[in-house]
Amino acid sequence: MQAEAMAAYTRSILAPMVEALERSEARSRELERAAATLAERLAHVEQDRGRLATELEALKVTQTTLHAELEHERSKLRAETDRTNAQVRQLEHAEGRLEELEEQQDVLQASSTPPHSPTASNLTADPSGSSTKPSPSGEPVSTPWWRRWLSAVYG
Repeated sequence: MQAEAMAAYTRSILAPMVEALERSEARSRELERAAATLAERLAHVEQDRGRLATELEALKVTQTTLHAELEHERSKLRAETDRTNAQVRQLEHAEGRLEELEEQQDVLQASSTPPHSPTASNLTADPSGSSTKPSPSGEPVSTPWWRRWLSAVYG
């Protein structure tokens, strides 16, 4: 009977310890599973991070390339604009010179045609080849023939 009492006493002391040990082992297994799951997720995150870092570098290279292409196109457009502006200035100068030459031609034609020539009187009422319009100040202004023609054609 004494042996039974000792066994019961030992069970009463050891039973809570065994239960606590079993709970600890179960918790340890749960934590190991959670750690494995987290390690797997961490591996995926690191893979994603590596892939994203590679994509970021590729995008930076693409951005640099596009920026360089944009600057090149801007440079080409600036050069084209400069050429166009130079051509416009040359054209304006040529138009001014043409007006001067046409006025000189009109004056020369007027001075070479006799005032009572039947040909001259049939062609135009104004022997100088230009019409006079009053300016806002009241003085007559000479208009070249080609401006009168453009005005008549295009209104």
